[in-house]
Amino acid sequence: MFDSQARFARARVLRARGDTPHSQAFAAWHWWNHCCDRVPSGKVPLRINLDETALCLFQGHAKGNIFIGKGHKAKQNVARSTTRTHLTHVGLICDDPLVQAVLPQVIIANEKTITVAQFAHLRSRCPPNVRLLRARSAWVDAKTCAQIVRWLGAALKPFMVDRQPILLLDACKAHYNALVLTACATVRVWPVLVPAKMTWLLQPLDTHGFAAYKIHLQKAYQQARIRTADGSVGVAELLESAYAAIHHVLELRDWGPSFDHNGFRASQVGVSGKVLATLQVEAPLTIPSTRPTDETLKACFPKRARVPSARLWRMLEPRVVAVAASSSSSSSSGLALPVGVPLLAGPRRAAPSYRGPVTRSRSRSMRGVVGVHRGWPCAARDWLRVSRRVSFGPLSWCIIESGLYGCLSACLSVCLSVCLSAFLSFCLSVFLSVCLSACLPVFLSFCLSVFLPACLSACLFACLPVCQSACLSVCLSVCLSVCLSVCPVCVSVFLSVLSVLSVYLAVCLSPCLPVCLCAWLSVCLSVRLSVAYQHLYHYPSFVSPLPSASCGWLLI
Repeated sequence: MFDSQARFARARVLRARGDTPHSQAFAAWHWWNHCCDRVPSGKVPLRINLDETALCLFQGHAKGNIFIGKGHKAKQNVARSTTRTHLTHVGLICDDPLVQAVLPQVIIANEKTITVAQFAHLRSRCPPNVRLLRARSAWVDAKTCAQIVRWLGAALKPFMVDRQPILLLDACKAHYNALVLTACATVRVWPVLVPAKMTWLLQPLDTHGFAAYKIHLQKAYQQARIRTADGSVGVAELLESAYAAIHHVLELRDWGPSFDHNGFRASQVGVSGKVLATLQVEAPLTIPSTRPTDETLKACFPKRARVPSARLWRMLEPRVVAVAASSSSSSSSGLALPVGVPLLAGPRRAAPSYRGPVTRSRSRSMRGVVGVHRGWPCAARDWLRVSRRVSFGPLSWCIIESGLYGCLSACLSVCLSVCLSAFLSFCLSVFLSVCLSACLPVFLSFCLSVFLPACLSACLFACLPVCQSACLSVCLSVCLSVCLSVCPVCVSVFLSVLSVLSVYLAVCLSPCLPVCLCAWLSVCLSVRLSVAYQHLYHYPSFVSPLPSASCGWLLI
């Protein structure tokens, strides 16, 4: 009676969400039938289920009889921290007993539960198919789940010749993350999600596995307590009890009927009466095997979740294996495809030439300066659209945006009359340099021509208002802003030297080109330096990189 009430209470919760148990189960079975229909000829589906369960450090809540004396109360003195400490067991089962023995079983503990000194000893005592992880948290995130999928693919590699793995997962957000789906595509494992709020009815580990596993774990835990003198059991004894439960329950049982009873078999043959009664349907079931629509897939995902349908269906497409043609037929076609394998539309990305995981340093070394122009956006960084594996480095972005902002500052200087302030500054500096060159030797005139604009700008910066000094001292404002900032001294000196060189270039060009062009060059160079400095130290993008233009506009 209680089971029926709980079952109909869950059904009312699902109807309140907008999804009925009938529609959710049929969506999951529709997805499963399509995966079974896409299995290549010569292979059979290998049904696998992955799920997590918590392992409490204290497993004393077991049924049994105890004998106590008169006047004594039956109680167990256990610290609260012990009852709140949990490990996570990521269990994997399949319908093939030969494959079940090699499936990875992962136990995750946080850094406080297992210390660094204990971890090496405990990991050495693990069975061959059990992996012990020590992480910051015992929760399973997307990165950990992707690593488990890769371990699963390594264990299934000898059996991939005549089997196609189909992995059942619950609708946890970490299970359909992009990292997990990429790992599934890499190891050629097809994922299928058990609908949200339906794992109690359709997931084999929840319906047939973990209950028996916890019972055997508690029995092994009580035996470990009996063997100790004070009845206290630590992490090592709990792990030994978990290893015994994994071997006797997860590895030695045949899980094929469990998948059949929950409807995860081709054409839903062998669905249990409990499932049919809960869904209020009758056998035989007629579930199609065509590709489910996006609306059908939404019933398997949580509410407001984004369904990655394109990524899911791309896994089911057969892989194209290119075979080099013989020398006699090389003139007609350089490649030949196996018979019966369709050619996928669109170009295929070449495999990466590196080995091992993509670390942060490797991802930076893989970046290039190749992009595709896509129109006229408003932000400088959106000028180029970068592919997934090719992106610009920080120095490349600095050079590109410096050039773009330099051209933009030149246009703004003509439109907003900013060149007037630069024109006055350089006219005065060139005039003084010419006057001094008639009286002093050539070498001294050369030195003064290089450093006089900077000195003059410093004087003007101290005497005139800030907006006028910002317009007149185009290069010195960059030097002062760099020197007064929190950047390292070497970078400040480097940028200061570059600004002095820009002044020297403008002075050298002043006898040949019009003064307005000299002012334009100095503004471009100074703005390039300021933009480069801002992007080297990751200043916010909304900070204006044109101090000269803004101050000149205020001056006018």
